[in-house]
Amino acid sequence: MTNLDLHASLVRGRQAVEAYIVECRDQLGEYTWDEENATDRLIHAVYPAARYIPFKRNQEGGTPTSSGTGADWLWWWLSPTGECFGMLVQAKNLKRIGKRWAVDLEYAKRKQIIDLLNASDLLEVPAVYALYCGDPAYRPDLTCGEGHTSDTLDRCHRSGVCALPALIASQLATFSALDPPGQAAIEAYQNAIPLEDLADTSLGTPVVHDLNLRHIDGKLLEFLTQPQATARGIAKKIFEMVSRMRSGQFALAVSEHRRVDENAFVFANLPTDRGHFGVPYFDHVLRGLRRQPPDYLVAMAGGDDPPAWLSRLVAGIALFDVV
Repeated sequence: MTNLDLHASLVRGRQAVEAYIVECRDQLGEYTWDEENATDRLIHAVYPAARYIPFKRNQEGGTPTSSGTGADWLWWWLSPTGECFGMLVQAKNLKRIGKRWAVDLEYAKRKQIIDLLNASDLLEVPAVYALYCGDPAYRPDLTCGEGHTSDTLDRCHRSGVCALPALIASQLATFSALDPPGQAAIEAYQNAIPLEDLADTSLGTPVVHDLNLRHIDGKLLEFLTQPQATARGIAKKIFEMVSRMRSGQFALAVSEHRRVDENAFVFANLPTDRGHFGVPYFDHVLRGLRRQPPDYLVAMAGGDDPPAWLSRLVAGIALFDVV
């Protein structure tokens, strides 16, 4: 398996989701589709570049002892060296309501997004939304921002399935009351990255202009300022998105750092800067970057059933080989 294979598989996954959405439009006479079915189409189409382990169906709404997260899958991007990057992924549809766009970021008065972030804390990975944005014909008036063009290579043509860090989504939801109706959904679309771009090595990895760079040195500084590949490249692309939003916040950078287990995590000394996110965003994203897969993943690879606590949090695990 090469990154070229993984990228092509993710393209195939996005096309399968778009085809499903067009099927729904043709059968129902309108653009309406189910997030879980879209996720199934995505995961099945990406196989064998992604291996998937579905769990017994959990209750998104929760149980008497658990509120539930609404999260669909725990994704792990695996490098040949053993390093890996994990994400807790929840599916969301980009909806058109009348003449405006919407994404249910404030579902149940933000309880779902809070539960998602809490679950990501338990799993020690970042929370990420998979946005299902329909085929290009669904959103002819929606553009990816100032750099949008009519060219077929424009990002909008790759945006049927996008990834959006939950920290960004939470910020957009927080300030949505101050914006015109539908603006949060437009900004969610514009701030997201096409899922297939995560594995597209021809795009390289972005330069990170983080406000905390002057307080960083060593391997972390090298990670942020130098090109990265494999699982580190995926992690850097997710981090850069959050860091870019942080650069527009009116909160001062901080010099304090927090140490974590250097035997488990790739970066053990991270800035505690929260910006307006409410949590230290370095830790939130980069805790997902591990030196080796977590014990439960190793045990499941050996044939064990998923632990009960894990199956209560997610519907399954998807494993992506990144080389």
